[in-house]
Amino acid sequence: MFLAVGVALLFLVDSATATPGALDPGFGSGGIVTTTISSGSTVATALAVQPDGRIVAGGETAVGSETEFALARYNLNGTLDASFGSAGKVTTAVGSGGSDIRALVLEPDGKIVVAGEGSDGSQSDFALARYNPDGSLDTSFGTGGKVVTSIAANNGTTADAVALQTDGKIVVGGSNGDTSDFVLARYNPNGSLDTTFGTGGIVITAAGYLTALALQPDGKIVAVGGPRFTLARYNPNGSLDTSFGTGGTVTTNLTTGFEQANGVVLQPDGQIVVGGTLGGRFGLLRYSTSGTLDPTFGSMVTGFVLAAFGQALVQQPDGKLVLAGYADGGTEPAFAVVRYNASDGSPDPSFGSGITTTPIGTHGGAANAVALEPDGKIVAGGVAETGSNDTTGDQFAITRYQVTSMLTTSTAGNGSGVVTSSPAGIDCGTTCTETFAEVVPVTLTATPAAGSLFTGWQGGEGCSGTTGSCEVVMTSDQSLTATFTLAERLTVTKPGRGRGKVTSTPAGIQCGSSCAHAYAYGTSVTLTASPAANSTFKGWSGACSGTGSCRVTMKQARSTEATFARNPACIVPMVLGKRLATAKRKVKRAHCRTGEIRHRLSPHRSGIVISQRPQPRKHLRNGAKISLVVSKSSRP
Repeated sequence: MFLAVGVALLFLVDSATATPGALDPGFGSGGIVTTTISSGSTVATALAVQPDGRIVAGGETAVGSETEFALARYNLNGTLDASFGSAGKVTTAVGSGGSDIRALVLEPDGKIVVAGEGSDGSQSDFALARYNPDGSLDTSFGTGGKVVTSIAANNGTTADAVALQTDGKIVVGGSNGDTSDFVLARYNPNGSLDTTFGTGGIVITAAGYLTALALQPDGKIVAVGGPRFTLARYNPNGSLDTSFGTGGTVTTNLTTGFEQANGVVLQPDGQIVVGGTLGGRFGLLRYSTSGTLDPTFGSMVTGFVLAAFGQALVQQPDGKLVLAGYADGGTEPAFAVVRYNASDGSPDPSFGSGITTTPIGTHGGAANAVALEPDGKIVAGGVAETGSNDTTGDQFAITRYQVTSMLTTSTAGNGSGVVTSSPAGIDCGTTCTETFAEVVPVTLTATPAAGSLFTGWQGGEGCSGTTGSCEVVMTSDQSLTATFTLAERLTVTKPGRGRGKVTSTPAGIQCGSSCAHAYAYGTSVTLTASPAANSTFKGWSGACSGTGSCRVTMKQARSTEATFARNPACIVPMVLGKRLATAKRKVKRAHCRTGEIRHRLSPHRSGIVISQRPQPRKHLRNGAKISLVVSKSSRP
């Protein structure tokens, strides 16, 4: 059995790069935003990202001697959204004895549902509120926008998770403080308890303490928490799903150290991935749809971090898993984010340097929530501990991390041209830079201007050679150069009545009549003339001379002529009765060749041609052979 424990080396990522895992310099101050909500201590424990990219953070803030619900909304650049609440902030008292937000979810209409704890000073209860998109309480929900549900008298109950069903009903999960029960409640869209769920809208399971929820497409509810890694699955009516684990629950105990499940996501095939802390390290476990632990998922990684605690889990569109929390390297705790591969749970080495950590606050900080921007960037939310104690100075802390890499292209050479990309973003003839998602290959195309040639790529992973199109995989920042060279045109013509071919090295010229090709400035081109049958190469003129191969250096436009002459036909001469020597001369003058010569006894004088083949006056190709029979005297 392997444990998916996050990479345990404590490294910092340079925020000046666009490498996946680096802080986003376009967000806040170097990728970090801290916010004071009130004069007292403030902690963010929940996070969500709107479709337009604005970030909603929820938690608690100390107001006087008690705490209140606290919300803040941030623009894309990390500034507070002035259109939300009072200068971007909202505080709400729920109960006379203090309250705090532990989870939040966005409704399709932009309303914000938060869940947590509300206290009357002696007992804590499930507490919910719903806000309009502008931060005002939605008075159509509960009583004046708030709902408090007392579930277990004298025990104290806290809501730590919330999920929104497709029908608009709200599922809230939490725990009874004294009895360590999983507690679920389901509410109608107006905030009333859904009496079709459990008993009067409430389900209590003796399983531990609940920290996170996930809704399956079939309406079943997966709840996870502790102690150890504890899971339970419920049917849509709130009853335990007995096909899961043992009677609907699963508990996994793997190490002797601290273990707790704090996040859960569903993979496309229905497998359940649970994230949290295993033995004091970031950890992931995967379970089948029936609740069986997957022994092929994850790998043990050791290192020098004293402790690292996984607090929240989210799944990227490409299936990779992001676990956020905090790591203690021996000084102050810091925000920590680890990304895992979807197939086997191994840490993704392309994300940061193992575990990506971000020091925050003068006394450290911790991430309690994680979410994804529409463009894939990772947002973590938690606390920056700046105060000397737990009641003053601490702030909301938000970080944003890159999942894109920066691609820079430039051009070189004495020519000119344009480099473009697909997906769009790069389109320039000098130097330009664009960021691209790391999971999307970028195809670059180099297009030379008139009078120029593309002569090659330099730099960048996946781009080389002289092909005008190449593909770059954005696993890190990439920088490459496209070279364009001035082109000089070489033209070859072929006068004369003969036939032949002219070819070149390097390639480009290969023609049987006339042709031209543009070569990079300064290229040395060797031309070779090859006559066809019945033709003769007579020689070069123009840029070349002589009858052999020709070399031309392309420092300007050049032209040359390759003259091929047609060889005359062989017209078979009459050589019968001629002496052999005379016959050979006539055959040669007729552009023929003497072929086979045989001797035969004959009454004629010796050495006289007595037969020839072919017959006289036939037109044959140049150099055709004429066979002769020569007399041989029969006299003794």
